[in-house]
Amino acid sequence: MAEQSQLNNLTITIIILCFTFQSLSSAAESHLTVDFYSKSCLKFLDIIRETITNKHVSTPTTAAATLRLFFHDCFPNGCDASALVSSTTFNTAERDSSINLSLPGDGFDVVIRAKTALELACPNTVSCSDIIAVAVRDLLVTVAVALKKACSNYKNDPTISVFNDVMTPNKFDNMYLQTNSII
Repeated sequence: MAEQSQLNNLTITIIILCFTFQSLSSAAESHLTVDFYSKSCLKFLDIIRETITNKHVSTPTTAAATLRLFFHDCFPNGCDASALVSSTTFNTAERDSSINLSLPGDGFDVVIRAKTALELACPNTVSCSDIIAVAVRDLLVTVAVALKKACSNYKNDPTISVFNDVMTPNKFDNMYLQTNSII
């Protein structure tokens, strides 16, 4: 009985590894590039940056909302922007499925704003899945730079507002950051 269970576990592990290697090999053949739109939409990156900056300044939760949208779109079935598709009377779209109903509107809003601006500059050129991916990348860089700047002096000034915790005021208590000093 125990041998049969071990054999089943081994078989499942081998099947999972085969699927993993197959998906990795097909991804390696796709030849994706960062400058994909460098010739077809020259202002692609500028438009994305301007859109996310304006949205993030007015709504600081934009980065988190867009990252969550990216996760819900990309991890189940690959990045296809299906989380952006609205339902019809005959079909409930992924966007309106029960698991996605709590997705914040800021993520959708930044993608819609970027898509609108890109359609005006480069009609029928840029995909929504590319907009989500680049917007998330740029938003995370923006947040990381801001955090690095805010945290740059935490060792000398423990009263930095970023680290004022309700439970331990005036104390930076993240032991990982204190010991490893990643910032």
